[in-house]
Parts: sequence; structure tokens; C-alpha cells
Amino acid sequence: MGSAFFGWLTAISSAVFLTALGAYTEAKVAMFRTADTEFAPWTVVKSARTEAMRSVLSRLA
Repeated sequence: MGSAFFGWLTAISSAVFLTALGAYTEAKVAMFRTADTEFAPWTVVKSARTEAMRSVLSRLA
């Protein structure tokens, strides 16, 4: 299996990914809107360690 095969396989995988990306994004947004409640709010963490610790500590304080 040469590099041409893997290049072809990567191109197909990328095309499939890009085709599904829109549907995935719409489903993700719908899930956040439905599941985000006052009792169990979602917290978006941009920088995993730092923001996660800030979120946890602010809830404990």
C-alpha cells in the first residue's frame, strides 16, 4: 500500500466528514438548546484545564 492509496483514502474521508459536518453542527446546537436547563446548565469550556477549574471553583465559592 503506497502513499497514493492513503492520499485517496484521506480525500474520501475528508469529503464524507465535510458532508456530515453541517448536520452534526445542527444536531449539536439543538442538543445544547434542549438539554441546557437551570437545574443542569451546560458550561462551554474553551481552554479545558483552566476554564474547567474556574467553573468548578466559582460554583463552590
